[in-house]
Amino acid sequence: MTTRFLLAQGETEKTLSHKIRSGEFTRISRGVYVRADRWHQANERERTIARHLAVWKTTQLSFVFSHASAALFHDISLLRLPDRIHITTPQRTFPSNPLVRAHARPHALADWVRYREGPHVTPLARTAFECSLILPVSEGLIVMDQILARGVDKSEVESMVVRGRGRHGIGRARQVLELADPRCQSVAETMTRFVLCLPGLPPPVSQQPVRTREGTKHLDFGWPRFKLGLEVDGKSKYFDFAPTDQVVFKERHREKLIVAEGWTILRTNWNEVTRDPAGLRLRIAAAMDKLR
Repeated sequence: MTTRFLLAQGETEKTLSHKIRSGEFTRISRGVYVRADRWHQANERERTIARHLAVWKTTQLSFVFSHASAALFHDISLLRLPDRIHITTPQRTFPSNPLVRAHARPHALADWVRYREGPHVTPLARTAFECSLILPVSEGLIVMDQILARGVDKSEVESMVVRGRGRHGIGRARQVLELADPRCQSVAETMTRFVLCLPGLPPPVSQQPVRTREGTKHLDFGWPRFKLGLEVDGKSKYFDFAPTDQVVFKERHREKLIVAEGWTILRTNWNEVTRDPAGLRLRIAAAMDKLR
């Protein structure tokens, strides 16, 4: 709620100041407030979106949300929520705001989609490209995989990379695009694949198909030459709309069918992938040595 809106609803400068001091309203940006009870109930992602909307409501110049901020509005899972509000505008200057990182692009206002009848954000393909320019490779890959999985044509992003020759971060964007795989079904799988694709191991097949007596089953990652598979624990699929014990039973049954076809299955989890990636790679290399 902006100051103008609250005053139009009957608040006065005096009553508004009192409600802020008493804790009834929480100030989330200059001239923008939210009821304190709603703010306390919101999660960090919802609060981040609220701060973005506050900038949209109080900024006079035209712009689109872009980069990681656009990914946020597109409901893309991010490894870290953006600590700055990314906007793109045709203007080369933008009012100073320590929370905002402004990017300039001549035709920024010609290429956008609307978020819930509200602010304009960059389309999915451009969002993927621009995130790959500024985020670390692993985080840019998380965004790219999800956007390609939604049906965006990889060639659309490739053309942006070609046209962006010479831009800061374009080498990182090329690397992200080369590694991208829309078959990864979660942030955990994307992070795992990033670790597995580092030099030293043969690249894995994502969603490796295995023929079993009950039809084709899939491993998160596989190396068919070794009949070696890797499963990533802790993914949301274990809790999807069914009793947990029932889902776990089906998962174990699937693994038994795959093992019966001569496959060896290793397991990993988020903690190992992010804290001990070298250890994971050593385990996989050791298993390959035994299966040669």
